[in-house]
Amino acid sequence: MGKIDFALNKYTEASHIKEKIGDLSGQATSLNNLAILYRQRKNYQKASGTINNSLAITERIGEKKYLAVRYGNQASIYEAMGNFEEVLQGYKKALMIEESQQNLQGVAQQYINIGGIQGDLGNYEKKIENYSKALTILEKLDIKTDIANALNNLGIAYYKHKKNHAKAIELLQKALTIFKELNHPQMIFNVSKTLDYIRKEFEFS
Repeated sequence: MGKIDFALNKYTEASHIKEKIGDLSGQATSLNNLAILYRQRKNYQKASGTINNSLAITERIGEKKYLAVRYGNQASIYEAMGNFEEVLQGYKKALMIEESQQNLQGVAQQYINIGGIQGDLGNYEKKIENYSKALTILEKLDIKTDIANALNNLGIAYYKHKKNHAKAIELLQKALTIFKELNHPQMIFNVSKTLDYIRKEFEFS
């Protein structure tokens, strides 16, 4: 028996036990874990049904601290299924919950998630808008790695979707500076490579 099969059996058994003893919180957690495993197995129909059951219980018992993560898990399942409108709704719900909990780092992450899906839907202005909102929050929180990643994502978005080479270079240069401060070799290499490409294209445009 493989590791995933073993875990599926374990969490299925746990879910049944939690249901029998009336531990709704534990049941919701087991169902959430099962949904993640079903997604890994690419059994998306089973994954979506299971995460929806987990969410229904979580909402009913009012465990808001878990809701945002589980809506995020639901969204990732729908994303694997290519159902981007459902993904967007899931991330928007997660955003509202993070805002109600005043979890600013979580709010920023949901803006990034929403921005990514808006890009998949071809809504590039909204992609940039959401990435910008995330960056503003992360700069206030002063989380260097997340700031650098947000600058990198935003810079690439300005290049790909707006062909605004100057803005892209400005943002990517800021990202590179932070990655150098953090001594992050892989991202230094990646951002430097992107910058070189955009600069060369900018010179000949």
